[in-house]
Amino acid sequence: MSWPGVDWEEVRKGMLTMASVRLRPLGGNPRLISFFWPYIQPYRRMFFLAFGLSLWSGAMYAFSPWLVGIGVDRGILAGKPHVIILLAVLIGSLEILRCFLGYAGESLLQKAGQKVLANLRGQLFSRSLWLPSAYYIKEPTGKVVTRITNDVQAMSELFSTGLAKVFVDLVLLLASLGGLLWLDARLFGLTALSLPLMVVTFRFFSKRLMDVQRRVKVCLSKINAFISENFSNLPTVRALFAHAAQIQGFERLNEAYCEAQMGQVHMNGLFQPAMRTINALSVSALLWAGGFFVLKGKMEPGVLVASLMYIQQMYRPLRDMTEKYSVLLSAFASLERIVSFGSLEKEPMSPFPRAKCNEGPLLLNYGVEFRNVSLSYDGKRNALDSVSLCIKKGERIALVGETGAGKSSMTSLMLRFFEPTDGSILWDGKDLHTIPLVGYRKTIAWVPQSIGLFTGTLLENLTLFDELLAPKALALLDQAGLLAYFEAKPSGLRFRIQEGGANLSLGEKQLIGIVRSLVKDPELLVLDEATSALDPFTEGLIQRAVERLLHDKTALIVAHRLYTVQTASKIVVLKQGRVAQLGTHASLLQAGGYYASLFQAGPLGFLP
Repeated sequence: MSWPGVDWEEVRKGMLTMASVRLRPLGGNPRLISFFWPYIQPYRRMFFLAFGLSLWSGAMYAFSPWLVGIGVDRGILAGKPHVIILLAVLIGSLEILRCFLGYAGESLLQKAGQKVLANLRGQLFSRSLWLPSAYYIKEPTGKVVTRITNDVQAMSELFSTGLAKVFVDLVLLLASLGGLLWLDARLFGLTALSLPLMVVTFRFFSKRLMDVQRRVKVCLSKINAFISENFSNLPTVRALFAHAAQIQGFERLNEAYCEAQMGQVHMNGLFQPAMRTINALSVSALLWAGGFFVLKGKMEPGVLVASLMYIQQMYRPLRDMTEKYSVLLSAFASLERIVSFGSLEKEPMSPFPRAKCNEGPLLLNYGVEFRNVSLSYDGKRNALDSVSLCIKKGERIALVGETGAGKSSMTSLMLRFFEPTDGSILWDGKDLHTIPLVGYRKTIAWVPQSIGLFTGTLLENLTLFDELLAPKALALLDQAGLLAYFEAKPSGLRFRIQEGGANLSLGEKQLIGIVRSLVKDPELLVLDEATSALDPFTEGLIQRAVERLLHDKTALIVAHRLYTVQTASKIVVLKQGRVAQLGTHASLLQAGGYYASLFQAGPLGFLP
């Protein structure tokens, strides 16, 4: 629904125009407003109603000093008690009405603000799941957590303690100035002389406070990232007894954060007293001039009393706004970081950027071809260099090679975590870049070397919380001969898995990962063989389960033990990002060369 005669696009453009002039001293800019507008627009009526109620609440402040002045001149000095009583009742009624309007406006504004931020928080989390893999290589996850939690919370404080109060205070300031001008233009002119000094002071501190707020946010983000990294690697820290080094690292970050906070305290400690000093000087000047006019008979005493009330009422919102200014700047600093994060490009889905999530999986009819594929992560050195390979439907292709040979790079390209720097990957003759990412991800499965598990039941981890896939998961477990093994656990398939699978063995995690990857019946399986870290019995159990589950699947397998690839359709031997040899196990041994030397060095050994 829309209001008749209202062009919301023009309203948005108008807001951007005002923002370019009005918000820049506060650290804002039109780009921030443009980013935030789509989140505000669904709740625009609530915002307009809230601002309207707050406007009336603030405007009603202008009546009380004027009525008090009338009471002094027409009631107290004239000796008319009934006028005093009448004005007292009227002032009390206006205050009650003003409080009601202020409560309604602020509550409505906060309600709309929380709805906006809930939507924003959800959108940021959704976007974080679709960011390119290269982003998470450069940025620690703790920084992403900070964007979604701390920075959005700072925006929440803007709505709860900043924006509502500042808007009401601004209306009160204008109402007080208008009332002062209505009573006596001379006193208004005297008061206006202090405004340029206030503006200069405000602008002097605004940029410095904004820089301090940015520094505080950066330091907090680094602390969150450091804590997250240490908790994720806590067993390593304990095993290597690296507590002292990590504590020292945290102390350095903590000290930098403390210094940034002290800079903020220092600037606020100077800013607020400066504004109070200007206030005190203005009141003194007004009392001196107004008292002189009253003594000369050029002004009624009630006008002076009302003017003093107006100027005190005018500087009260100024003091409030200076106190809330740090909240506003913190919110703007957070908004800048949110906009920067929210503007990051998601994973490439060209030429179908709006592919729907309900799009079905693809079919693999012929096979996949790497055609002169190269990949560089930094633009300087190629991790893969002109790799060509054909994977026919139903084949099991094994990738072998030493560390840095390019095995993980090939699987990353196959999973479309990265796009080729040069060359192309063809799926049934179609360039992979032209296939919608959503449908592609549904047709390919991955079993990583380190299985990631979620807090929940065993069955929920097998189906990734999709209850419709439960029958398929049970059938796969039965097919692999693992159903009885997992049902023997306490609570069976309802067994509760702790964070990261802490209450499961490495082999159990691997079994869950394999079954989970096959639940959606993928056309292609990418398997990073992790059985090399297992004992022979568990490794044999997993190998037999894999053989039963993959009997008709097309698979790309990263091999760490050469004896596990002897039954592969083809073995791709990688060396320094290139295909050094290609063939079956028997043909490669017969041909000699790099693969034969690796195998002869220890067929039961481990290739990193």
